[in-house]
Amino acid sequence: PDSKFALAIDHALLKRDATPAQIDELCDQAIRYKFKSCCVNGTNVAQVSGRLQGSGSRTCAVIRFPLGAGTTAAKAFEAKDVVQNGVHEIDMELNIGALKSGNYAPVQADILAVVEAACLSLLVI
Repeated sequence: PDSKFALAIDHALLKRDATPAQIDELCDQAIRYKFKSCCVNGTNVAQVSGRLQGSGSRTCAVIRFPLGAGTTAAKAFEAKDVVQNGVHEIDMELNIGALKSGNYAPVQADILAVVEAACLSLLVI
């Protein structure tokens, strides 16, 4: 892909039955094509972080994917955990029910708790 286009790609493998070999292939593709990041579930962050080290591609993890229906405390804990395992970027799923109903307080609480727990300079929500 065009280099500017490739730098915008978050290469993802989020299926629950992803094997270590599939995760390695995801990383190898990101390195080969110079993708911005590899986005995975928290259980795969350490593997991806190690594989991408020094490549220029970032490690990204999803929080409460795909439903976003976890508690604020659970989202914050998960964010802290993936940061400790080497993540550079977090994609957090929002509480869509609260958002759709106009109840923004829990959505804001989730975002603030994840930002505080993660202590990241870059946070994608």
